[in-house]
Amino acid sequence: MLRVSILLLIILGFPVMLPVAMVAVGPILTIQMLYDRYYPNGCCKKSFLGLFGIIVGLIANPFVWIGCIFYLIPKGITRLCEWYRERREEENRINNFLQERLLSE
Repeated sequence: MLRVSILLLIILGFPVMLPVAMVAVGPILTIQMLYDRYYPNGCCKKSFLGLFGIIVGLIANPFVWIGCIFYLIPKGITRLCEWYRERREEENRINNFLQERLLSE
């Protein structure tokens, strides 16, 4: 029962959490970058950098995702083509080896 409920949670939670994660990634990365750059030591500085990071991250988020789409989709297609070509070559090597083995017997 536990496995079924975990699987159900994953299946139902994925469509909900994916858009939340896609929206949250920009502000989180921006806030982390600002904290690493400015080393805030006070509550007011941390709050200001957090608010500024949320605003800048939400503004930059669409550009980040569009850039990822332009970069990752062609790269993924080329990797998939390379994988398919390697797989086909491997199958040809195996078939040639088996044919040679059958002919030698």
